[in-house]
Amino acid sequence: MRTKRIAVSGMVAALGVSGLLLASVVSAQGASAQPRATATCEGLEATILGTAGDDHLVGTEGDDVIVALGGDDLIDGKGGDDIICAGPGNDMVDGGKGSDSIDGGAGDDVLIGGAGIDFILGGSGEDLITADAGHDFVSGGNGDDTIIGGKGDDVLDGGKGDDQIAGEAGDDLITGGAGKDEIQGGKGDDSILGGPGADKLYGNAGNDLIAGEGGKDKIFGGSGKNKIYQGNAPE
Repeated sequence: MRTKRIAVSGMVAALGVSGLLLASVVSAQGASAQPRATATCEGLEATILGTAGDDHLVGTEGDDVIVALGGDDLIDGKGGDDIICAGPGNDMVDGGKGSDSIDGGAGDDVLIGGAGIDFILGGSGEDLITADAGHDFVSGGNGDDTIIGGKGDDVLDGGKGDDQIAGEAGDDLITGGAGKDEIQGGKGDDSILGGPGADKLYGNAGNDLIAGEGGKDKIFGGSGKNKIYQGNAPE
């Protein structure tokens, strides 16, 4: 599995925007405008709509539907239960507070759930996904993804590709999916399922259930009273 380098420092700095009371669309050239909603995300009409270029889209403290379209976009959902479709391009999305639904779409994306119970889909590409606080549901989709669960009891699925997944705190359910995955359970009583492929599975702390599910897997239980199965776990 090759190590992925993603330049996020400039994007993270750009997220420190203050004083924006209304949702705005800011292009790479700095022009801003209020768009007309002509696209949908998860069947809902957009309240904030990007362009085919590189946009900076900022939500409100309410429930927003943000559709970025093309380009390498920077999206800050702010407060509320937001629905965000980043679209094609190498995007950075921060859902912010609330229970958000984020679809990274095509491209190598950086996706952050923030506080709340979030649903995050990486889509195609090599994505970096951080679920953050809350009991989150994450699917990496296609590509060699890096998924970090954070606090809370998370459900993490690597999808296709050679993924790196870290459950961190909480009692997590982690599935590697297809590919040669490396999974770290972290703290808590985790259930780790490798899926097809030669995986490296680490329980770390807690009483974990670990099943390789096929392939030449390397399994390390760590501390705690663990149940380890080279194949499938019994039902």
